[in-house]
Order: sequence, then structure tokens, then C-alpha cells
Amino acid sequence: MPTGLANAVRRPAGARFYKCALQVNPFAYGTRHSKANSHKTEGEYNAAMLAACLEEGIEVVGITDHFRIAASESLAKALTTAGIRVLMGFEAVSSDGVHLLCLFPSSTTVHELERAIGACGVTDLNAESPQSDKTCEQLLQSIPKLGGITIAAHACAAGGLLATLKGQTRARVWSSPDLLAIALPGARAAAQDGFRDIIVNKDPAYARPRALAVLNANDVSDPAVLSDPSCTTWIKMAAPSIEGLRQAFLDWESRIRLNSDPNSTAHTELIAVSWAGGLLDGQGLRFNECLNVLVGGRGAGKSTLIESLRYAFELPPKGDEARRTHDSMIKNVLGQGASITVLIRSPLPSPQYYLIQRIFGGRPRVRDQSGNLLDNVTPRSVLGSLEVYGQHEISELTRFPEKLAQLLRRFTEPTTDTTATKGHLKERLERSRVTIAAEILQIGHVEEALTALPTLKEHLKRFAAAGLDAKLKDKTLIDKEARFFEQAAGMIQQAAELAAHVLGQAATDGPLIGEEAKELPNASILAKLDAVQSKLLQKVKVAGQGIQTAVTEATTALETVKAEWEPKQKASEELYQKTLKQLKAEGHDAAKYVAYKDQLERLKPKEAELKARNKSLAKLQKERGELLAKWDAAKAEDFRELQKAARKVSKRLKDRVRVQVRPSASLGQVEAVIRKHCSGNISQALERLRNTDDLSLTDLAAALIEGAPSLVEKYGFSQVSAERIAQGATALALELEECELAAEAVLELNVGNETTQTWKQLDQLSTGQKATAVLLLLLLESDAPLVVDQPEDDLDNRFIAESVVPTMREEKRKRQFIFSTHNANIPVLGDAEQIVGLISVVEGGIEHATIPDEFCGSIDTPTVKELVKELLEGGQEAFEFRKQKYGF
Repeated sequence: MPTGLANAVRRPAGARFYKCALQVNPFAYGTRHSKANSHKTEGEYNAAMLAACLEEGIEVVGITDHFRIAASESLAKALTTAGIRVLMGFEAVSSDGVHLLCLFPSSTTVHELERAIGACGVTDLNAESPQSDKTCEQLLQSIPKLGGITIAAHACAAGGLLATLKGQTRARVWSSPDLLAIALPGARAAAQDGFRDIIVNKDPAYARPRALAVLNANDVSDPAVLSDPSCTTWIKMAAPSIEGLRQAFLDWESRIRLNSDPNSTAHTELIAVSWAGGLLDGQGLRFNECLNVLVGGRGAGKSTLIESLRYAFELPPKGDEARRTHDSMIKNVLGQGASITVLIRSPLPSPQYYLIQRIFGGRPRVRDQSGNLLDNVTPRSVLGSLEVYGQHEISELTRFPEKLAQLLRRFTEPTTDTTATKGHLKERLERSRVTIAAEILQIGHVEEALTALPTLKEHLKRFAAAGLDAKLKDKTLIDKEARFFEQAAGMIQQAAELAAHVLGQAATDGPLIGEEAKELPNASILAKLDAVQSKLLQKVKVAGQGIQTAVTEATTALETVKAEWEPKQKASEELYQKTLKQLKAEGHDAAKYVAYKDQLERLKPKEAELKARNKSLAKLQKERGELLAKWDAAKAEDFRELQKAARKVSKRLKDRVRVQVRPSASLGQVEAVIRKHCSGNISQALERLRNTDDLSLTDLAAALIEGAPSLVEKYGFSQVSAERIAQGATALALELEECELAAEAVLELNVGNETTQTWKQLDQLSTGQKATAVLLLLLLESDAPLVVDQPEDDLDNRFIAESVVPTMREEKRKRQFIFSTHNANIPVLGDAEQIVGLISVVEGGIEHATIPDEFCGSIDTPTVKELVKELLEGGQEAFEFRKQKYGF
């Protein structure tokens, strides 16, 4: 990789899932509580625990003993030395008997932890399981003030919160905002009866604004137990920390994954990008596989970053305004000499990395993971359906219903996708059109030549009446013989061309398999194919040489026969010249008679040719009819698939967006074809076609061939328009048959709520509401990245939190998102895994953008959290003042 990109890959990648065991006990705990394990000494136990963590891929360990710290130090040191992040802490037992796991930052000293234990009001530190004099509710309030975080251990078992507390006390503690997480051996839905409704937040007496986070964290006193799924949980953090845990507990749907939960779907992703030259000169960025959000002040380079990605992948903007913006930005902000390099990963069918590089003014170049340049391979062919939308581009897209319909294709099943079938049929129809047009042209030439036949016959009839038939019979017969020699020469010429073609086919650059077969498992069998090829080519060569020899022999034979015949021709010509003089003296133009007779004889085969060509044309038209039937069926099937996709989208976005598909009111392709063949004003005719229900292009083509009167009668064209369009004749009719009336999507947005639904179509919505409906569609059903520049500029703010963010949170498990924004709801409520802060700086009078490492990370990265507060919330003071204003 280029140095800049290599540096970008090593930069912070935001939050990811860490496998965490948060209730690991030290060796002394097992000894004190008589927990059986096979390890005799603390050193053996620590080594075995380390080995088990490495084998299970555990990266974060919480060590907890009952109100004790010293006994945990040696295990913590062993794990930390091996690179495993340790969160020290203790297990607290409240005065009302509830067990709480209390974890503290890695930087907390043993002395500070001992003080924290003291602050818990432990009555007897020498007891086997010391107990606090504080209630569970009091401990939940005090531990965060001491810098720690709490988890209600084994909540449904002995000593657990739900099993121990009763009545109002249990309800009050459960509803407390200080309680963030509980530990269970399995999923929340698998909890025992009596507790399940509480845990899933369906019991009104225990209702919380949001359900509690559930972790799998069981007592681990034997290293072998770490393989049990009930002991570990996957937690998403920018880096293992108490703040990371707190954010995960607050947003567990996004950040906590139990071993019983499904893994995220493998999807194509941008790994990293780097720039040389332009506003982002020398900068690099590491992307996260889920939600990436770019933040920064105006002019910090967010749009430049997004448009440069579009440029790298050579993706055309979808609207005229978006194209002008893109072209201007690339020219003026990226600029001459600048380049962008992107590393991407495609997981299926097997994981592959590709490097895309584009230098300003050039075309993108694609390299595989071995560094080989892939000729004739485009970025889109390796990245799939990557989508990039600039500022206001989604809003612009809402003005094109046909383009919206194409967005539905991502929801069609691959097995029913008719795109390839339609493409193949379209190619066959185009070839059919060209062949039929050529045949009609030849028929026209033949018919034009045959128009002279009646006149020739009349002339010859008059010559015959004058007795010239008998007098010039010898001359006309000799001319007929001459034409046979011409036919023979033509036949030999055709054979010579065939010989050249056959010999050309016999030539080859090398064996069919050759050296390549050596690497294949059945090389000995495949090698026999070379022998098959060699024998075939040899025989083809012999056949070609045989034809060539036959041509030479035939040429010689023809010359021999012609030499024998030519004296006869000469004698006939001498006789003809004498007869010509005699007839001229009698007042007859014998030369004209001979010329007419020769023309007549040459035209006679044209009649047979016309008959054969008409038969061929009829066959071609019949074959085209079959193709058109298949074409119409394919178009109908494609339309039905889009309708199914629309129903699927409506189901996925239930109560938010509904989609229907209908034939487009715009003629689009049809109008372009008609205007290509016709000149003048045909607006009236086109308007008539637009207003025709269930327009059949086959019927329109048939009416066009019938002529202007048929167009006037069937479609109400004006006489002038009908005559102009009828001039297109068969060529226009054939091309019209191959057109397709595009489908358009009709989107409706629920501007009410789930209970009181109010549905409005796009043309009844505000600009922001239109863009909301389309963005919700874009977020779904794709495994390729989606890149959007400041979507909130065109969105209704209410729908961002209510519709867009929930959909984004769900779909980011399946695909990568890269958004730039000034709206805090997207990175914060969307729980962006990678928040990227861009800063504009001026050095030496030149402005450029920077992406500092400390401003790359998730919301649990302190510097990133501060940046989000300042840029998107206006700072803590502004946020607090708004809170007071709202009365929250």
C-alpha cells in the first residue's frame, strides 16, 4: 500500500465488539469458598486463566472478589502483561443481600479501590463474604460517584436483585436510573417465569423508559468455565473502559451482543482512504464497518471528503444540480495533481481486498490484494452497488419517479431478477431489427430493378413483330452462354473465400490447455484435450487446403472450357456484326434489341430472388414476433417483481412509508426514439400518447406501418403530426417495438403517527418530508456502503429521530454507512461507531482540512464526546440552557 494509505489503516477505527468476561474470580476466592478446580497454586491458576482467555478470544476481563482487591493483583498482572485489558473491582453485597459487580477504570490504583470498598460501609472485611451496611439502592448511587460502574450480578438467582428484593423496594430499585445493567446466564427472553416480563419491560409495576441492559456474566472460578457462553458478552466500545461500558449499558441494543444473538452480516466496506494534494492533502481516515459520521464546522472538508469518494469510484451524480456541484468541487477543491486512494474489502464469495486510486483528470485504477493492476476492471465491479449522495441530492432525486422505481431493484430476489433476460432479449431484438431492415432494403432494390421488366417485354414484343427474334437468335443464345461462364467464375470466387476462412480458423496461438493444466487436479485427463484440438485443427487445415486445391483445379478447368468456347463466341460475333449491318440498312436498331434481351435475361433471376427474399422476410418477421412476445412477457414479469419489491418495502417500513409501482406518465425512451426518426413539431402527438391508458407499443408500431390515417383514427393525432411520424415508417416501428415504458415509484409518507395515520404522496409533502421517505428507502436492503452528505439539510427534523435513526441503527448491522452531519441525533442516537472530526486550519495563508486522531472514535472516546457537544450541541452551557427552556 502507499504510505499514506498504510498510515490511514493504522488510525483509530472507532468502536468494535470486544469479548468480555466481567465476573472472573481470583485464585483466593475459589480457595476461600471451596470452589473446585484442578490448579494447586495461584501461579498455575493465573497461567491457566490466561490460556483460557486467549483460546476463547477474550480481550476484556473484570476481576471481582467479595469486597477484596489484594488477592486479584497477581491475576490482573498476568492478564495485562499478555495484552488483555483488565478492569479491577469487587463484588459488593448490600445490606439487603443483593450482589453487585463494581468495576473501575484500569488506571485506578489498589489504594483507591480499597478506599472505595471503605466508602461502601463494609462491616467485617475478614468475613468470607463481607457485607455493606448500605442498601442496594444506596450502593447504586455511590459507586458511580467513586468512578465505577455497577452490574446487578446473577439477577434471577440467589443473591440476585430480582430474587432477593420484594415488593415496593424491588420495584423502586429496578426503576432507578442508577441501575444500568443486570447479569443473566442467557438471553432476556429465556429468563424464568415471574421475572421475564420485568426484564423485557412489560410489567407496568416495573416499567422503565427503556429496558435494562442484559449481560452474560457468571462467576468464573475455574478457567475451563470460560468456554461456557453464559460467562462472556460481546460489548462494543472504542476502547475497553468504564465509559465504554456505561455507553454500552445505556445503548445496549446497539452495543451489547450475547453469544446467543446472531452475528452481524458480512458486507462490503471501505476500509481506509488517503489524499494527496487539494484541501485534504496528507490526510487519511480509517472507516468503521458500521456507522461513520463526519462532523466539523462549515468549510471543514466534509463535502470534499464525500465528493472525493464519489470521484474515486467514478459514480455519476443522479441529478443535474448534484453534477454541477460535484464537478465544481472536484476541480476547485481537489484540483490538479491531487489523488485519492481507497482500500476496500469485499467479503463474498471469499474475502478480498482491493485498492482504488484515482489521480485528478485520470481514470480510476484497481489493484488486487497482491498489488496487481486489474485491466478493464472498474471500482463499481468490485464494490457492488455503492451509493453516494451529495448535499440536497436526495431531495433532487424525489423529482424523478422513474429513478425512485430503480431503487426498488435492491429488494428483488436474485433468482427472479429479469435484468439479464431483458438485456439478452433487447440485444436479439436489435439484431433482428438490423437484419429485417437490411432485408427490406434489398427487397426494395430488387423491386426497383424489376420495375423495368414490363417496359423491356413491350420493347422486345415490338422487335419480335419485326422478325428480329429469329435473325438475332444466335447472338442472344451466345450471350446467355457467356452469363453461365460469369456464374461459374463467381462460384469459384466464393470457394476461394471459403478456403481462406477455413485456413484462418485452423491457425492457433498454442495448445488449448498447455502449461495451465499442470496446476489442475485432473491435469493428466485435461491434457488429452490438446490432442483433440491438434487433430481437429489439422483436419480443418487439410480441408482448407483441399478447398484451395479444388479452387485452383476449377479455375484451370474453367479456363480450358472457356478456351474451347471462345472460338464459337468469336464466330457468332462475326456473324452478328454482318447481321447488324443488314438490319441497319433495313432501318432496324439490332444493338438495342440485343441490349434489351440481355437486360431481360439478367432480370429474370431477380424474380426468383424477390420471391426468396420475401419468404426470408416473412420468416424473420415471424421470429421477431416470437421475440416480441418474450420481450413483452419479460417486461411484465419485471414490473410484477417491482410491485413485489414495493410491497416488501412497505412491510419493512410499516406505519412509516408505503410504496406502489405504476407505469410512468413520462414517455422517456419512446419520445427519444420518435424524435430521432421524425423532424418538426410533434408535441400534440406525444401528448396524446401520454394520455393513452395502457399504451401498447406493439399496437403503436402496427398503426405507424399502416400509415398516417391509422395514427389519426386510433390515437387522435393531428393530420400534420401523423404524417410527420408516419415518415419514420418501418425503421421507427421496429425501434418502437423494442422500447420500454418505464415504471415509476409512488411513495407515501405517514405524517401522523402509528395510532392516527395520515398518508400523503410525495407531491403533497414538503421538501424535507419527501427526502425522508426516500432516505428510509435508501437505508434498506443492500450490503454495499451508503454515503450521504448532510441528509438533515433536506429532512424533516421530527422524522430524523422517529424514523431515520431507528432504521439506520437496525441496518448498520448489515451494511456500512458514511454520513456527514450537523445534527446530533445521527451520531448520538444513531450510536455511530466512528465519529470523525474535521478541523479547518490555515498555514502559510493556505487553508486545508485536518483529521486529528483524537477526534476519531465513538461517543465513549472523551475527546470525541467533547467535540460532539461543542459542534453539534453548542457546548454544555447551551445544552443545559435548552434543557431548562424545555423544562426537561
